[in-house]
Amino acid sequence: MKFNYKLLLVALTIGLLTSQSANAVVIKGSILNSPIPRPDSIFVFDFKGSMKTKIAAAFIKDDAFKFNLDKSVKGHYFLGFDATKGFDIIVWEKDLTLNLNPRDFAASLPADKETSDFRIFNKKLIDVQADLQNIYRERNTKMEKIRTQAAADSLLAVYNKKEKDKDQELEDFLKSFSNKKGYLGEVSNYILGPNKSLFKPDFSEADFKNIYGTQGEFQFAKTTYFIKYKYTYTAEGYEAGILELLTKAPRASDSKRLLNYMLFDLYASADTDKLEELLKGFLDEFPNDKQGLAYKAKLPKPQPKVGAMAPDIVLNDPDGKTLKLSDLKGKVVLIDFWASWCGPCRAENPNVVNTYKKYKDKGFTIYSVSLDNNAQNWRAAIQKDGLEWEWHVSDLLGWRSAGAALYAVQSIPAAFLIDREGKIVAKNLRGAALEQKVKEIVEKP
Repeated sequence: MKFNYKLLLVALTIGLLTSQSANAVVIKGSILNSPIPRPDSIFVFDFKGSMKTKIAAAFIKDDAFKFNLDKSVKGHYFLGFDATKGFDIIVWEKDLTLNLNPRDFAASLPADKETSDFRIFNKKLIDVQADLQNIYRERNTKMEKIRTQAAADSLLAVYNKKEKDKDQELEDFLKSFSNKKGYLGEVSNYILGPNKSLFKPDFSEADFKNIYGTQGEFQFAKTTYFIKYKYTYTAEGYEAGILELLTKAPRASDSKRLLNYMLFDLYASADTDKLEELLKGFLDEFPNDKQGLAYKAKLPKPQPKVGAMAPDIVLNDPDGKTLKLSDLKGKVVLIDFWASWCGPCRAENPNVVNTYKKYKDKGFTIYSVSLDNNAQNWRAAIQKDGLEWEWHVSDLLGWRSAGAALYAVQSIPAAFLIDREGKIVAKNLRGAALEQKVKEIVEKP
């Protein structure tokens, strides 16, 4: 008979998780309000970021179940019938007794303070992030109505203080746990980092190896503060911060895996060329990663690459006149995809206007492609934001814009800088980076 080594490996793994030794942590429970028909098994799932992986199974008999987990299994886990139907538990060197209510998983409570404290802890993190999003949203709405730099500076100062006050609130909350033993002490110290502060964020070598940081959204939270206070919380700062951390994260580590996941989301919406390049290296390192393979399978039509000739766009201006991108050959042109309803686009418009005013007399202009579907709103935004160049076009089809499809634009603002020969020389430059590149191109002899 042929010996099945794979079957042996599976058996050994299950043996580790279901050992009956004195070193086992027992998780047992009863199912209340048992549904009919009821699943015959229940599972424990591990987290890698927000992704769940099944690590143990137990049969349900007489509406009761029991797991025997090795004591090496510690931290944040999910217990349920599948990866969506269940609730979070904290496994930390002691037995758990659970009352599972399939009709209301939120009411399923373990007789365990570590898990109940975790629910309070996790809710605080979620609430702070929701408060911050409201601060950003309110700030951006008010910024759209401001027309002077002094007023903008004053408004930003108010909202920067609100943001820092909210971050201080979270830091104080984390510090209240940081001296405690157990899971929440470990997680709090991980998020605070080696400097014990959200305002001086960093990753230590131990942080990259911290298994609790990769269970759930904690690495995402820690990385967010690293980006916000070491770089800037913009697309450029987000990218630069994660790329720095990727150079430090150990090869094939869960920490490095999750950092790549964050870049997948950024590049999928902003730069599919970079996504394709990132995925190639990632899948060499993590060849069987389901999320990486899924992104690869969904790679959209690639955008025109830097170095390629810019595809011609032929659309109408607000008065119905046809304007061709190719008519601008001989000029340095920024093809700017935007819309009146796009907050980040409107926030970037002052930088675009300043660059235009500085270099319009040196052969620079802008070909603005709007993804609006309302002509009145489009016209009003052009006037309000002072977009004084004449090259404004749209087919008023929103995301179905022919221009956006031609350039495989997945999110806005998106921009392509082309030289006098019509060749793409850069993509998605903003602020000072845009001005610097335009200056370099227009001043070429």
